[in-house]
Amino acid sequence: MKTYQKDAVKRLFRAVSMLQNEEECAAFFEDMDEALILTSVDLSGRGMLVYDLKIPSEKVGSFDTELVEEFFRAFAVNGGITLHMRGLAGSNSHHIIEGAFKSAARSLRQAVSADSGDPDGIPSTKGVL
Repeated sequence: MKTYQKDAVKRLFRAVSMLQNEEECAAFFEDMDEALILTSVDLSGRGMLVYDLKIPSEKVGSFDTELVEEFFRAFAVNGGITLHMRGLAGSNSHHIIEGAFKSAARSLRQAVSADSGDPDGIPSTKGVL
C-alpha cells in the first residue's frame, strides 16, 4: 500500500474512533447498475475484513483492482472495524468497486449516526479530518 493510501486510512480511523456510539452496527445494500454490493460494519474494536467481491478485471484504467481489498483490509484492521463485503451481482469492475465504496460509506455513516433521541444530532469530525 502506498504512503498516501496509508495516510488516508489513518485519518479515516481517527474519524471513526471519535464517532462511535451506541448503534455501532449497520448494513447497507448498494446497487450500481448491474452490480449489487452488501456491506456490514460493526464498530467493535476488533478489526477484521471478510471480503467476497469478484472483480473481473485486473485494472480499471491504471488502477490495480487488487488494491480495493488491500484498502478495505487496512481500513478495517487499523480502524477496529469488523467489515463484511459481499458482491451479490455484477460484471463491470468499475461498478463493483464504486458500489463497494458507496456501500461501505453508507453503512459506516449509519453505524455512527446519532440516536434519533439524541438532541445533539450527528457527531462532528471537525479537527479530525
